[in-house]
This record gives sequence, structure tokens and C-alpha cells, in this order.
Amino acid sequence: PKGSKPKRGKKIVHIEGLKLKVKNKSAKGVPQKRSTEWLQALERKRKKEKSSVKKIEPTKKSKKSKFEEEQAEKLDPMLEEIEDLDDEEAAIKILEHRRKIIQETKEKIALTASAVIENPTLERLPRINWMLEYCDDPLEDVVIKQMAILSLGAVFKDILPEYRIRIESEAEKKQAQTKETRQIRKTEQVLLQMYQKYLKTIAALLESNRLKLDDKKVQTKTVETTDRLRLIAIQSICSVLSAHPEFNFNRNVINMLVPMTNVANQEIRTCITNTWKEIFVNDLKGEVTLQIVDALANFCKSRNYVTQSDVLDCLLDVNLSETEAASINIFEDEKKRKKNFRKVRMRMAEKELDHELKASEATERKTTIQHNHSETVKKMFLTYFRVIKQAPTSDLLPAVLRGLARYSHLINMDMVGELVSALRDIIAKIDEISTKIQNTLTAFEIVKIHVGMQSDMREFYLQLYECLPRIPMANDQTQRLLIQCLQSMFQETVQISFDRLAAFMKRLATLALQFPPHTTIAIAHFIKDMLEKYPRMLQVIELENTGLGLYLMDLPDPEHCNGLASILFELTAIKVISS
Repeated sequence: PKGSKPKRGKKIVHIEGLKLKVKNKSAKGVPQKRSTEWLQALERKRKKEKSSVKKIEPTKKSKKSKFEEEQAEKLDPMLEEIEDLDDEEAAIKILEHRRKIIQETKEKIALTASAVIENPTLERLPRINWMLEYCDDPLEDVVIKQMAILSLGAVFKDILPEYRIRIESEAEKKQAQTKETRQIRKTEQVLLQMYQKYLKTIAALLESNRLKLDDKKVQTKTVETTDRLRLIAIQSICSVLSAHPEFNFNRNVINMLVPMTNVANQEIRTCITNTWKEIFVNDLKGEVTLQIVDALANFCKSRNYVTQSDVLDCLLDVNLSETEAASINIFEDEKKRKKNFRKVRMRMAEKELDHELKASEATERKTTIQHNHSETVKKMFLTYFRVIKQAPTSDLLPAVLRGLARYSHLINMDMVGELVSALRDIIAKIDEISTKIQNTLTAFEIVKIHVGMQSDMREFYLQLYECLPRIPMANDQTQRLLIQCLQSMFQETVQISFDRLAAFMKRLATLALQFPPHTTIAIAHFIKDMLEKYPRMLQVIELENTGLGLYLMDLPDPEHCNGLASILFELTAIKVISS
């Protein structure tokens, strides 16, 4: 005890909370120094043993969030009710409880979204976190998740500003600001944080792996549910991106959606491609269009150009001509106002200064648009050329051929010869009829635009003439493409071989009886136009044809089958069908 004296020959030593009684050897003549050394060694050993023992701390109970507490409060009464019920009655009770929870949650989500849209202030924006919790909870009902995702998309589509929110630096935060400015900046930062959380939630839904279950029926149902949830998430983010394509994190959203254009679900691909097309039409500056084209090109390159055709089909709507026209019409007519005689000179000076400022802004804007336009064209054609050279059998080839035909007027003159040569080399390797016809049409469209370019087009005539007998079995789209290709080959060409044209007319007239009525009428109009444009071709409808030799219909080359010696007696049957 404190204040008491130790007994004689004893010594009390305190070592880390332990009381040890040690004999006082110094009383028997042992020096005190030796006892202190022993105590120090004992203390070091004790510390070493103590450090080697790991402390076992009691586990702390994790605190439940408000969201989990609400779910528990809803679930506990229902569990107490179904304890004494049969299986059927319990199932009915659970379904009724589920419908009730869905209806209540639906109303709560609607009220929360309406409140945020009505007044997106600093006090109401954090309510978005409550809707995000429904999306992040893996045990939550799928219907509630879908409603929460769609509501979040509608909220951000309405409250996001038209400008990009700039993040303040440390120096700007220390500067003196008015109360209104500080409030606006805080609101913008909170809005940006909520939007970032929303994007992370959408990304997690899109990148989540499908569950692997043993039961095939359950697995099929799970896959359908996952695809449906992904479609809802994509519809939500696409609506936000199309409404605010230049807002913060737009490049992240584009990079997140581009890989989804290659999924097996057609609805998902259609939703994303429609979003790209809408952005292409409304993008006057061309910045977002350039970002999308760049992301699509990089994605195709990373996959070695083995992707769905929808990845590049959307580029057909990049309307570059409208973008250039929009850059010119930047001056707006000013409204007429009543002029005061004393202020005429002042207004004239202000008008001249304003005109000079607008002219400088117009020059900068036009330069920016031209730069974006040129970079977009470069990336598009670079992707097209790489597909033709590296992956001529890819599913992207039809989309590439349509794109080259669509933007053939933008191709450099130096690249025309090499491009036509590449198209000539791959046409024999193409098995699909529609792709072969599209290849021929693209080659003739390129040559037609660049009049001074001389190219050997004989191989295209041979391939098309050879595949004509298989076209009646093709679909209507391929048959329409054939009529368009024939017009480009014969009607819009300066130099033409009459033997070749006569062979095509004879084979088309023979096959016209096997086509549907609308295609038969189109072929009849084509033959009529050829007879009117080239009077020499009238001899193929005369019964006493003066052509030399016989018509050899089995020869694969239309140039050597002597088509001028044929007679188009099929026109009589075509006339009956068309009438």
C-alpha cells in the first residue's frame, strides 16, 4: 500500500504494472549494481515477449445505413406474419408485400425526383444519394432499380447546365468571394459529385458479369433480367448525353458506350447508334463528333476490325456539309429599333466595333470547325482503308463501302487510284451478293466524282455480270442496290461499250421474269432509258437483227458474248407483268 514501508530484506519492483518481490541481496553484502542489471535484463525479456503477442481486438459492429434500416423495418413485420401460414398463403402474402413496397418506393422516387428538378439547390441535391442506393444494392428488386435509373436520367437531363463546370484551384478557393458566388460554386461542385456517382453506378451496371447458374431456366431468366437492366441503364445515360454532349466527363461516357455497340443485343446497339446520329446532326462545332469518331476508330483497331457493322454504320450520318454551312451562318440580323438622332454616331461606332469583334470570333470559330472537320475525315478514311487492307472479309466491310460511297467527294485525288485498285483486288474474294454489288457501286461513285482519273473497271463488270443469276434469290434491299449500281455503271458513265451494255440488257431481261413485280418494272425502266440514250441499242428489239454472229449467253465475259446479236423478246412478257 501507498506510504507503507517494505519489510527488511525485501524490495518491491514495479515492471509494467506487475509487482515483483525480490530479495534485497544488498542487505547481505551483494552490491546493488548487480541486482539492477538483472532487473533490466528481465524487463527487456518481458518487452520482447509482449511485442511478439498480437492483440486481439473485439470486432466492431458495422453501422447500418438509413437505407438498410428502412428495408429492415419493412421486412420484419412481413416475416412475423408469414411464420404461421402455409406455403401458398405465404407466397401470396410475399407477392402482396412486394407490390406494396414497389408502389410505395415508386411514389417516393417520383416525389424525390420532382423536388430535385423543381429546385436543384444545395439542400436538395444530396437527395440523389438516396436514389443511387437503390441502384447499388445487389439485393434490391429489379423493377425498383429500373425506376431509380430512369428517374436519375430524367433528373440529370433537366438540371445539368449547358456549360462545363470548372473545378476551382486552391488559389481560387482562397480568394475573396461574394456570398452568392460562393453558393453557386458550392452547388456546382455538389452537382458534379452527384453526376460522377451516377456515372460510376451506370458503369458498374454495364460492366457487371452475368451470373453463372447450374439451372438453365434460371440462367436464361437471369440473363434476360441483366440485359433488360443494362438496356434501361443505357437508355438513361444516352438521354443525358444527347441532351448535354459537351458537359463534364463526356469523353468518359463516350468511352463507356462505344464497346456496347458490339454486343449481341440489337436493342442496345440501336439505342447507342441513334444517340450517335442525334449528336452528329446537332453538333455544330464538331468537337464531340471528333471524340466519338476517334473512340470508334480506336475500338475497331483494338479488336482487329472484327466487330459488328453497327460500329461504323453510324458514321454515315456525320453530315460534314451541314457543319460547314452552319459555320458560315453566324451573323444574326439585328432587330430594327427607333433611332435617336443624337445617338446615331455613337451607335454607328459601337456597331463597327461589334462587327469587328464578330468577324474575329467568326474567323476563330471557322478555323476550329475546319480543324475538327479535317481530323474527323482523316480518322474515318484511315479506318476505312485499314479495314479494306487488313480485314477484307470482316463484317465491317459493307459499312466501310457505304461510307466511302457517301463521302467519295472528300477523298484526296492522290488516293483514288490506290483505293480503286484495292477494291478491285477484294471483289473476287467477296461471297455475299449485296457486298459485291456495294463494292462495285462504291468504285463507280469514286471514279464518277474524280472525272480526270482513269481506272480499269473491267473486273467490276465481270464480277457483277457473273453474280446476276443469283440476285433473284436475294432480298429487296439487294435488288434495289442492283438498280442503283446499274444506273451508276451505264447512265452516269461517259465512255461505254455497246457490246457490254447489250449483254447486260439481255441477261437482265431474261432474269426480270423471276424478280418480284416492283423489281421487274424497275428493270424495264432501265432498259427503256438505255434504248433512249443510245440509239444504236435499238437493234436488240428488232426481229431482223443485223448483228454479226450468235449471242453466246454462257460466256462469263459480257464483252465477248456478242450481246448485240441478241433479241429482247422478253420485253413482251415484261409488258404483260407490268400491266
